[in-house]
Amino acid sequence: MNGKYRTAYGTLLAVMAAICTQPTHAQPVLPTLFVGNNVSDTISVYTVNADGTLDQIPGSPFAAGADVQALALSADGSKLAATNAGKSVNFEELWLFDVADSGALTPVPNAPFLTGDAPLSLAFSATGFVYAPSAFRDEVWAFENVGETLVLVPGAPFPTGPVFPNEIAVAPDGAFVYTSHLFGGISGWRVEANGALTLLPGSPFSNPGDGFELLISPDGKNLYLGQGLSHDIAGYTINANGTLTPLPGSPFSSGGSSAVNLGMTPSGEFLFVVHVVSETVTTMARAADGTLSFVPGSSQFIGSDARKAVASDEYLFVTDDSSIDPGVGVMAYRIEDGGLLTLISGSPFSAGSRPQDMVLFLPNSGDGDGDGDGDVDLFDYESYLNCTTAPNAGVVADECRSFDTEPDNDVDFHDLGALQRFFTGGN
Repeated sequence: MNGKYRTAYGTLLAVMAAICTQPTHAQPVLPTLFVGNNVSDTISVYTVNADGTLDQIPGSPFAAGADVQALALSADGSKLAATNAGKSVNFEELWLFDVADSGALTPVPNAPFLTGDAPLSLAFSATGFVYAPSAFRDEVWAFENVGETLVLVPGAPFPTGPVFPNEIAVAPDGAFVYTSHLFGGISGWRVEANGALTLLPGSPFSNPGDGFELLISPDGKNLYLGQGLSHDIAGYTINANGTLTPLPGSPFSSGGSSAVNLGMTPSGEFLFVVHVVSETVTTMARAADGTLSFVPGSSQFIGSDARKAVASDEYLFVTDDSSIDPGVGVMAYRIEDGGLLTLISGSPFSAGSRPQDMVLFLPNSGDGDGDGDGDVDLFDYESYLNCTTAPNAGVVADECRSFDTEPDNDVDFHDLGALQRFFTGGN
C-alpha cells in the first residue's frame, strides 16, 4: 500500500485510539488445544506450535470431575465448559473454568453445576449460553453464563421429541440450536433473547441414517451430520428461519466405514470425518454450494478408537484413546494443498487415559488482535495493511485471520470498520 494511504489510515487509527475503548478478557495468547480425558478425569492443555507439534502447558492436566465427556469453549476463549458422565443415574455435573492467557484452567467458585443424565455433547454459543443434551432424559438443558456462574434459563430443560439426543450444535451467531438423535432425525430450535429454545417449524427434520456428530459450517450456511454405520455424511442448507433443506446429492460418501465425528477448517474449505470401524480420518472438500466430495488419497489410519477431530486451516488434530498402535494421545497432521494429510513427527502426542473430546482456540480469529497481546492498537493496524487481500479472495492465511472480521475469507476495506469497533489502543 502506498504512502498516501498509509498516512490516511494512520490518521484514522489515531482518532480511533482517542475515542474507542473495549474491555479485554483472559484468553490464551497462543493457539491452544484442550483435550478431555474420560478415564483419568482431567483436561490436558497444549500450546500448538508453528509446526503443528504440541507442548503441554505447565500445570496440565487439570482436574475436571469424574468421567470427562464433552468440552465447549466460549467464543472469546475466556471460559471452558466440561460435562461429566459419572455423577448419578439422574443428574450429571457441568464444570465451568476460567481460562488464563497461558491456557491454564481454574474452576469458577460455584462449579460444578448439575445437568441432565448422559450429557454426551456440549455447545457454548457466541451469545453466552451453554447447551447440553441429556441423552437418557430426551431433553436439552440450557444455561446462561453470567460472570462466574451458570444460571438455568427460563423453561429449561426443553424436551427434544425424538429420543436419545446424541450431539448438539449451535449456529455461529447463536440464533439456532440443533441436536442429532441416535435413532434418526434432527431437532432444531430458535434461540430466544433469554436463551430459551422454541422448536422450529418442521422439526424434527429427516435424516436418512443414524445420528452422530453435528457440525455447522463457520459461515452458518450449512449443517453436516455423521451417519455412523451408513458411512455417509448428510448435508443441509440452513434457511433464514433455521429450517433445514437437504443439499443436492446428500448424503455424501465419506471414504471410510462408520462416519461418526466431524471437524472443519475455519475457512470452511475442508470437512474431516473420523471413522470408528475403518479407524481412519478422511478429508472431504466443500464446494461453494455446500456439497461435499471425498478427497482421494486423504485417508489416514488413526487406531482402534479414533474419536474427535478439530482443525485450523493448517493443521488437523485427532484423538486416539486406544493403547493399540499408534497409541493413546493426539494425532497431528499438516493439511496440504487439496486437503491431503501428512502426519506430523511426534504423533501421537501424549494425553491422559482415554482422551476423547477436544476444542481448539485460535487467538487470531476475527477480533483484530493480530499479535495476540490482548489489545487492538496501531501495531495491529500495520499488520492489517500487510494482510489485505482482494475482495472475495476466498482464502486467508492463519496469521491474518484475526483481520477477517466479517468473516468472508478475505481481508479488505470492509474489515476496517470492524477493526475500528475493536480498537482499544495499547495496554
